[in-house]
Amino acid sequence: GCADSDSVMVTVNPLPDVILRDDTTFCEGGEVTLDIGVFDTWDWNVGGETGQSITVDSTYEYKVVVTNIYNCLDSDSVTVTVNPLPDVILIEDTAFCKGGEVTLDAGVFDTWNWNVGGEIGQSITVDSTYEYKVVVTNIYNCTDSDSVVITVHELPIVTLQNDTTVCPREVVSLDAENPGATYLWNTAEDTQTIEIDEIGVYEVTVTDANGCEATDE
Repeated sequence: GCADSDSVMVTVNPLPDVILRDDTTFCEGGEVTLDIGVFDTWDWNVGGETGQSITVDSTYEYKVVVTNIYNCLDSDSVTVTVNPLPDVILIEDTAFCKGGEVTLDAGVFDTWNWNVGGEIGQSITVDSTYEYKVVVTNIYNCTDSDSVVITVHELPIVTLQNDTTVCPREVVSLDAENPGATYLWNTAEDTQTIEIDEIGVYEVTVTDANGCEATDE
């Protein structure tokens, strides 16, 4: 009829409750901070990181294991996807003479948005001095842009005198003006002015420093 007894206290400590953010996607050049919250320790699967948060900018499945004050473990992971930017390259800055034009082709993407006239196509044809810019998006809705300066040079102004009649032995001086340009007359002369004393049709082509030409007769 002898009795004895004993008891034991069993304590079940709680696990840490670790929740990373949902899987996330962004465009190249961005970043995201993964903050796991306050615990006793943190052990990430990248670069030996052991802090509460990390900032990442690469595609990867990031995982963290944490412990609380009871040394209980929990973990969570998140997949981060970094999508590439579109690579849009317009032509180099270019110049031409009035009367010409150039086609600017941005390449194949999902959308194009030009800074002129509400243009939204892959290419535009231009004939005016301006800095043309295009913003494009790809299938991931990532954007990139490029711009090009187009310079359109005015043609030289060549105004010879009106058709004229003179008496025999009179000399007529024709001046193509535009000092510093180059000249080519239909008499094979290459000076700014020529003197003539014979009947005929006289024509000059003037080429300025930009390579633009104009004629008069």
